[in-house]
Amino acid sequence: YLLLVRNEMTVSHKHLGEFCGSLKQYLKSVAGERDCFHVTAVKLPDGVTFIVYEFWETEEDWKR
Repeated sequence: YLLLVRNEMTVSHKHLGEFCGSLKQYLKSVAGERDCFHVTAVKLPDGVTFIVYEFWETEEDWKR
């Protein structure tokens, strides 16, 4: 059993720098979680849309 969580976010150009900093911190934090198999973010060609993929052992682990 594996849970895939996908979040898509569009950011305004004005807040792009702040968002990228927060996203890096979030990815680092989630990657350190014991029950998270993998986490990654993809920036789409428009430059302001990001998709974050998280792979968790169970839904309960993700919600925690």
